[in-house]
Amino acid sequence: MMPLKTYLIFDELMVRFMGNSIYDYGMNWFFKVEIGDIKMSFSRVSGLDVELEFEPYKEGGVNDYMLEFSKIKKNGHLVLERGTGEVSKLIKWFQDIQLGKFVRKNGTIELWNETGETIRTWQIENALPVKWSGPSLDATGKDIAIEKFELKHLGLKEK
Repeated sequence: MMPLKTYLIFDELMVRFMGNSIYDYGMNWFFKVEIGDIKMSFSRVSGLDVELEFEPYKEGGVNDYMLEFSKIKKNGHLVLERGTGEVSKLIKWFQDIQLGKFVRKNGTIELWNETGETIRTWQIENALPVKWSGPSLDATGKDIAIEKFELKHLGLKEK
């Protein structure tokens, strides 16, 4: 097995060979999330996905293939995870929704490279919190208590 340093040098050489700089790639641990007036740090963001559904269409006289037309776009729910601390604006927003004060918010997720430059930006359109999961508590554990927020949205676009 090669030492870790050898792997890192090999990866950097492969990146140079392919004509790209190592700084052209975003680091999955270096990102920023803003939703409306909420600017918080999160340990994990998942659910950056959009799926298209297709409907088959049989064209008369064509037996070799079937045409397919896009039907609807399905947006996945964004899941934001962070260490639990004091009551945040995100929790207050979720509590307001439960009281019938439906306020949708736009936001952005920025992915940065090692030098702090923005590599990609996703715009979140009309987000609304739909689920909060509190931390799992364990008196024998040593982990940080993590809470999760799940947001539904009407669209995810690249800037």
